[in-house]
Amino acid sequence: MEKFCGLSDDEVQKRILDGKINKEIDIKTNNISIILFNNFFTMFNMINLFLALLLFLVGEYKNLLFMGVVIINTVISTFHEISAKRATDKLEILKKQSITCIRNSKKEEIDSNNIVLDDIIILKNNDYIPTDCIVLDGTVEVNESLITGEDDLVTKNKKDKLLSGSMVISGIACAKVINVGIDNYANKIIIDSKYIKKNKSQIMKSLNKIIKFMSYVIIPLGIIFFFKQYSLNNNLVTSLTNTVAAIIGMIPEGLVLLTSTVFALGIVKLAKNNAIIKNLYCIENLARVNTICFDKTGTLTKGKIKFKDIIYLDDNKNYVDELLNILISNSINLNSTTLAIKEIYNKNIKKDILKKYNFSSDRKFSGLDVDRVGTILLGAPEVLTDDKNILDKVNKYSEDYRTLLLAYKKNWDGNSKDLDIKAIILLDDELREDINNVIKYLYNEDINIKIITGDSPITTSRIAKKCGIKNYNKVVDLSKIKTDKDFYDAVKNNTILSRTSPFQKKDIIKILKDGNNNIAMIGDGVNDVMALKESDFSITFDNASNPAKSVSDAIILNTDFKRIPQIIKIGRKQIFNLERSASLFLVKTLYSLFLTIIFLFLDKQYPFIPIQLTLISVLTIGIPSFILALENTKTKAIGSFLPNVLKRSLATSLTIVSDILLVIVLSNIFGLNYKLMSTICVVLTAFTAFTFLYTLCRPFNKLKTILFILLSSTFLICILFFKDLFSLAFIPFNILIFILILFILSLFIFNLFSIISNKIINKNNHRLEI
Repeated sequence: MEKFCGLSDDEVQKRILDGKINKEIDIKTNNISIILFNNFFTMFNMINLFLALLLFLVGEYKNLLFMGVVIINTVISTFHEISAKRATDKLEILKKQSITCIRNSKKEEIDSNNIVLDDIIILKNNDYIPTDCIVLDGTVEVNESLITGEDDLVTKNKKDKLLSGSMVISGIACAKVINVGIDNYANKIIIDSKYIKKNKSQIMKSLNKIIKFMSYVIIPLGIIFFFKQYSLNNNLVTSLTNTVAAIIGMIPEGLVLLTSTVFALGIVKLAKNNAIIKNLYCIENLARVNTICFDKTGTLTKGKIKFKDIIYLDDNKNYVDELLNILISNSINLNSTTLAIKEIYNKNIKKDILKKYNFSSDRKFSGLDVDRVGTILLGAPEVLTDDKNILDKVNKYSEDYRTLLLAYKKNWDGNSKDLDIKAIILLDDELREDINNVIKYLYNEDINIKIITGDSPITTSRIAKKCGIKNYNKVVDLSKIKTDKDFYDAVKNNTILSRTSPFQKKDIIKILKDGNNNIAMIGDGVNDVMALKESDFSITFDNASNPAKSVSDAIILNTDFKRIPQIIKIGRKQIFNLERSASLFLVKTLYSLFLTIIFLFLDKQYPFIPIQLTLISVLTIGIPSFILALENTKTKAIGSFLPNVLKRSLATSLTIVSDILLVIVLSNIFGLNYKLMSTICVVLTAFTAFTFLYTLCRPFNKLKTILFILLSSTFLICILFFKDLFSLAFIPFNILIFILILFILSLFIFNLFSIISNKIINKNNHRLEI
């Protein structure tokens, strides 16, 4: 091997001072103190804390229970943001290692992070290539599958470029460093992936917007409301208690806790199905997925090649078998193709090798010059022969198999196609178990499928056909696409997108996300990392590369591909349950907002205090919402979150507001005192809330029947035997008749508003999407 001087100490120091050193990239996310500050000191929390402080100062301790939910909400959101930060900070491709470097005409071992630009490094078997470099001397076989997705070994000779993140399989070479640190190919992938993915949860967006809106409305509304209430009774404690009751009623703090809990339970269910979910809120994205993008190698396939058959083109079959045995047993390094052949042709026939032809993407064949035997080659048909009859036979098999030719020549000049073709070898990629059933399930669920791969169009199309993927013949080689428009059209119009780079994979996901589509990506290699991170929901396997596992939302254990339908089913069930339960919480928010605004214009004291709302909320919202969220329903969520929730909750809220106004009017007519009027409002509000709960529980099963009876009975016990705790009055018999009449009116109003609100929301569904 040629001798090199390498850099001098002064040259190394100059490059270090100029920052041209292969130091680790350090793109950190927010530190934990910032995360804690951002999660604890929100307007939502500050408002609740201020209200709690006011109640504490006036001695209304029993009305402070609402703060428990606020604290739990904050702890959960903080925990999951810190978890996401830690997973992101661990993301890396390039492994820290010792590398042989030539400096001052001497070899020395240095840390790969201390390599500088223009260093001369020596790469040998099993070395990870730490930087992008150019081969100056020698030859190495390199596995670039981690970076490019292509499984075949690639031979690198003088002047060839070596990509950081690849691995040397055989040979030895001196190479000159051309990129360091942030400029390395592998690090560019990491930089593009090292961020905390923005949460696309439709539910959380809706909740955050509701909370944000209510937070801004609450402050001015609360101040005006307090002064209005104080002007009516001149009692600071009563006015303050009524104001806090109105304000906390408008804040759906329990809904955030419910959402976190439902998602957490979904994670537990998925874990039982061999799927580890790393992000709490990404379950919703899984449930709403309408397109899944598959990598090929290691995803649709096991990344293993299987020998299927051999078509002899020479009558002397024994001699053909001997040639194959010689070729395989004398190959120093075996890739997936030759390993598959070796399972059948494993007779060890050692020979003296005169020359070795390493496989390369340009050459497309490998082989040996064997002493006293001749040249044996194995490779692509179009490279090894021009014989039309042979190529026609190859084409007949290539629709279903990978095809290689075994060629032989006693004295070969190294260039011509004047070869004796001895056999057509048929190979096939080993598919994942149950892949056909998984693909069939996805299509039945109206989920579109795309394949994004670095492999060839022909190979990928053939595998797609075997997997049962529709339009497998709609395939494009993206390495040949030149313009952005052509790239966009190719992505939109083709099922299989082949010869893609890691950066193109990310761009493909971006294009597919146009129009609020929810895109899932399933991949396992470093070349998939950017696409996995860009997708709305990413899935990988436990045997995937570490970077792929770091960025993925879900890791399927035991590479159990057939679990994918199950985790989609679980995700969709959880979202339906959550939408149903969320409508219970939104009822309280809506009627509290409406009543607060209305009571600004009425010369009446607000009819509720916090402890009364806690009673109604716990029995008609809190407990049933969590029970319903756990139900093993077979119904999946359809449509957008906010319209679905509003459709259920608006009628109930308007009914409660109408009930309260009706009670106020009748209390003025019959001269009822405030405490009795407040008690009737509590009973009537609970009755309407239970009516709504009844509609959500249908069809009733044993659990929901017991739940409904138990909750309604508990409410009756509380208003009969714990009147003082909840500040309720005794209800005379004649008032009970009055309440029964109001119940009947309430049912009529509820049904009327249900019909009207459904029509309005269905008509304006697209405007309500968040």
